[in-house]
Amino acid sequence: MNSTAITPNTLRPEEVVELVFLACLVVVIIFGNVMVCLAFATVGDRLKTITNYFVINLATSDILVGVFSVPFWIWVRAGDLQLNSKAYYVFIAFDILSGTMSILNLTVISLERMYAVRFPAKHRNIQRQKWPIHTALGLTWCISLIMAGTYYIKVFYRWHYYTVMVVSLAFGFPTTVIIGSYIVIFSTARKHVMKRKRLQKEIKLAVMIGIVIILFLLCWSPFFLMNVLLEYCPCKKMISTKFIPLVKFLHYSNSMMNPCVYAYRNSDFRSAFKKLLCRWFPCDYKGRRDRTSSFRSIGSQNSELAEDDSEGKYTYETKLKTRLNSLEPNQNRILFQELNGVHENGSATPVQQDNGLLLHQDSNGDAVGILRQINPPKPGKKKQLSFVFVSTV
Repeated sequence: MNSTAITPNTLRPEEVVELVFLACLVVVIIFGNVMVCLAFATVGDRLKTITNYFVINLATSDILVGVFSVPFWIWVRAGDLQLNSKAYYVFIAFDILSGTMSILNLTVISLERMYAVRFPAKHRNIQRQKWPIHTALGLTWCISLIMAGTYYIKVFYRWHYYTVMVVSLAFGFPTTVIIGSYIVIFSTARKHVMKRKRLQKEIKLAVMIGIVIILFLLCWSPFFLMNVLLEYCPCKKMISTKFIPLVKFLHYSNSMMNPCVYAYRNSDFRSAFKKLLCRWFPCDYKGRRDRTSSFRSIGSQNSELAEDDSEGKYTYETKLKTRLNSLEPNQNRILFQELNGVHENGSATPVQQDNGLLLHQDSNGDAVGILRQINPPKPGKKKQLSFVFVSTV
């Protein structure tokens, strides 16, 4: 599959273009996936969910593709890497490692999404314990390293059935598990008719991961299929060698797609990416979208807490405080009750306006947002105010 090296000093214009595209691919893969890892590690705790631990593991395998696999392939295509050399064998092993890591992470994520939708209470217990997450992460690495190591069995012992074994274990079986998991996810969603807010959130995340999985299958299926054809099919001589670079570029390009999906489909990742970029480059973004999404989600988050409050452990105020305490420290917190509650302020200072609005200011005096009074205080009684969030300023 990788025996299409170009003879040194005979690069044609189209081959130069291919190498330039591959070099650009390296930059995009590394930049995008490093952004994902930095967002997870440095921008608050909102991204530290069970799913995102495996997303980071997936990003790590994609970084390996950008650092090792694609540069080695450039070396092969430039004709400077001798086929059947030790360096070439290392390249193939890294290719197998990164590919197996990707599909195993997607498999584990699919199972985790299925568990979250099917057994939400047990899923929350797993997030508190952590050890199942660490065990699953360790297993993905161990299995991937074993699969990569078995390549040397083929090299030294001429294992004829090696390719079909790798395709079956590293692609066929995981794909079957993924499809089965998503059948359970959407059948459960259909059964409950998406009544619960938490279920809606889990399904939305499952859809995002589903897009990542579909892109993976589209990009990697031609690669695995061509490997099988070249190894066993009598018609392999009919397969043009021009298709091999296209297939390799397609499956390598999958490593740059995932950060784009996260940015497009996940508001938390999108917000984290903006914050990171504004740390490195001057910009006017100050987290306005975060404040808007945080305020607007207070009501929905409280309703989620209410669904879990079967024993009446929480009052409305403690539910509201629970939501606000989960916000990032640098976000302006406004504590208020929506139903006949006494207005309180956290780090923001309310300023009464003549038109019945409250203009909230942060500690620097900058306008943060507007609350609208929805019922006036009753005459002769202690002032009680109720407000609903209107918009950011």
